[in-house]
Amino acid sequence: MRKLIPLATFFCLLLISGTEFPIKHDITVEKLDNGLTILYWYVPSSPAIAVRGYVLTGSMYEGEKHLGDGISHYTEHIVSNGTTTRRSEEEYQSLKRILGGDQNAYTSNDETCYHITTTPEHFYLADSLIYEWLNECTFKKEEVERERGVITQEIRKNQEEVWSLLYDFYKATLFHSYPYSVPVIGYIDNFLTITREELIDYYNERYHPGATIISVAGPLPPDSVISHITELWKDVPRGNYMPPNFNNPPLLASRIERTKEYPGQTAYLRFGYRTVPLGHPDMYPLDIASWVLGGYDQARLNRVLKDELG
Repeated sequence: MRKLIPLATFFCLLLISGTEFPIKHDITVEKLDNGLTILYWYVPSSPAIAVRGYVLTGSMYEGEKHLGDGISHYTEHIVSNGTTTRRSEEEYQSLKRILGGDQNAYTSNDETCYHITTTPEHFYLADSLIYEWLNECTFKKEEVERERGVITQEIRKNQEEVWSLLYDFYKATLFHSYPYSVPVIGYIDNFLTITREELIDYYNERYHPGATIISVAGPLPPDSVISHITELWKDVPRGNYMPPNFNNPPLLASRIERTKEYPGQTAYLRFGYRTVPLGHPDMYPLDIASWVLGGYDQARLNRVLKDELG
């Protein structure tokens, strides 16, 4: 089933094109029988092509069993660097060098993303690699243990960096008792309890076509791009998992203030407000106001508080 929808509905593609974009444009959308969503923005003038695989899972969707242990982030580390049933880790490193461009992955509160930006002639390889990572990861024991060590160091580093500490403390204050309050990377004691078997179970449950979006932006003909993705994914069965629907966070009855002691000579302050849900019409003017007030060095709040009031 193919149809055209407004670009604004999928504004994330604006971030991956790397080219100037028109005010109004259309994106081709294909929905496979197994639930996979394919988005393609045809940009004939682009010198590059960007491929992203989004899995609809993240720290706030880890559920009662895993909330706060960072299993979504741990899974991403292994999937984006690890061996599959088709190729070794060393082979992937070699192919990444052929692709050049930008390659990485990230985990957020509500999604895990694997992305490659490369030249158009390498699209079919890039698309195949993302397919393999999302469907064929083997979770080799040595890779699981290596990434456990890497993430342990990340967590400890975050605990030593005041801005990371402040951000996590701020989220926990503003969204207390709501899943958004936990850090994406997890708490160290919880993280260290994750087993290889739990990672495999999590991957098998969450990584399936019905909870996956493949988005592409570039200059190749749409039929060629969509046909390649369809051929790779068409026989992969749909799973049962879909991210849960959460009610809005509980209302704040009054202002909340919390302080945390940290060794050092400088005091840091972060304050914020709950505003509107994603997609609300007021989100856009609020984003602009946020930028005008504090989005850059000479923004109004920064200028008054730092330069004028010291």
